[in-house]
Amino acid sequence: MPEIADLGIGWEWEYDADFVFTLDKYCQQAGLSSYLVHPHNLSETWEKVQDGSLCFGSFLDRASDNVEGIGTLVWYLKAKGTPLINDPALLPRANDKSTMHLELLAKGVDVPYTIIVGPQEGNHIHDVPELQHVGAPFIIKPANGGGGRGVILGAQDKVDVVKARKILLGDKMLLQEEIQPAQLPVGMAWFRTFMVDENIHVCWWNKDTHVYRPVLPVEEAEFGLERLRSITRKIGEVCDLTLFSTEIAQSTDGRFVAIDYVNDQPDFRPRSRTPDGVPDSVLDSIVTDIVHWARWCVRDDGKKDLPLASSEERKDPENG
Repeated sequence: MPEIADLGIGWEWEYDADFVFTLDKYCQQAGLSSYLVHPHNLSETWEKVQDGSLCFGSFLDRASDNVEGIGTLVWYLKAKGTPLINDPALLPRANDKSTMHLELLAKGVDVPYTIIVGPQEGNHIHDVPELQHVGAPFIIKPANGGGGRGVILGAQDKVDVVKARKILLGDKMLLQEEIQPAQLPVGMAWFRTFMVDENIHVCWWNKDTHVYRPVLPVEEAEFGLERLRSITRKIGEVCDLTLFSTEIAQSTDGRFVAIDYVNDQPDFRPRSRTPDGVPDSVLDSIVTDIVHWARWCVRDDGKKDLPLASSEERKDPENG
């Protein structure tokens, strides 16, 4: 009989350890088997999967962007029909900010005024589009990449665009208006939300210090922040990922504007370990959601007695 792991977890970043080991522990507590795939046991794991002695009921990928072998494993599992967080076939589109910008705009999501500059444009002043509608200062972003890499803040004119093109060779650029956040009684109206399956977690996020704190239910009601959930859900419908984070700001004119559209690999360092980490209570909920998702994926294997997702949005078909 092959070894069956209900949830495989591919990881390699040392700062993912707290998140991964917590997820591993929560799986065990829920009666699910988990299997950690790291570069140190990748070869052994690959051999077992290929000879059929190891099977995964579901798989969370936190490493294929940096470890080619884990990427190979993930694509192999996809071909076998294994449920994945996240499906690698969806990532090129979801991570292309220019594509997401246009699709979110079509979906009715408010986004910053943006000029998309093609990979062969912006080499000279004369082929830089007119910038009056983005204002100054504005932001220059590469269409691909994450974690703030390649983002240029405080751009003023076409000269800055030409300079950026020398850095962002071969990529599309987004020239984007700078959104000024409203100042609410409790602080800056800038947020990060996390979506896991259909569950949404909302945090205040300071764009200058990168410090989080959870949005309390009373704050959500008082400041009309329910829209953060509907916007995140629309983004989820567009990108079709199981897990991602997004950045949303309420502007001084009251608009809720999606800023950083899709991050398929959120930084899950906990606040208890680093000042700008995800609040531990939020991270605990995210881990729980992933466990419930994995449980949902394997619910036909005789483990029907285990609890399903606690979210009101997911219903047990057996109980209505």
